[in-house]
Amino acid sequence: MRLTEPRINPVEEADWTESQRALLAPQRMRGRIQNIFLTLANHEALAKRWMVFANHILHKSKLSARDRELLILRVGWLCQSGYEWGQHVLIGKKAGISDFEIEAIKVGPNRSQLVNPGRALVNRHGRTQSRRLCDRSNLASISRPLL
Repeated sequence: MRLTEPRINPVEEADWTESQRALLAPQRMRGRIQNIFLTLANHEALAKRWMVFANHILHKSKLSARDRELLILRVGWLCQSGYEWGQHVLIGKKAGISDFEIEAIKVGPNRSQLVNPGRALVNRHGRTQSRRLCDRSNLASISRPLL
């Protein structure tokens, strides 16, 4: 993965303002707050909007948790995002993705052992990501299960 240290440092708890404390306190899970929230605390307005977006993706999307995590893992791998990959390997396992499938995500849909519908999702995303474009047929293919 690419980075060995963050480009933007997380805000340390000792340095929190009152408004950051109010923003971050509800994010504490198992005694800690994830670095993504501590980093977003550098820009509170962005953090508030990000939390709405992330909540939708994680809890209100029409994708199953398993499909969501397959896609997030593929994006994390393609972007070589160590943080995203590491976090979502853990979340993906809780969503039912096996160690074997996690390894298969790294090689992509054409040579992987992913089974449908996971393979189809990763394949559709791969076509979009490689071209940086979601053409009409790919959009229709991706949208069908979500309608």
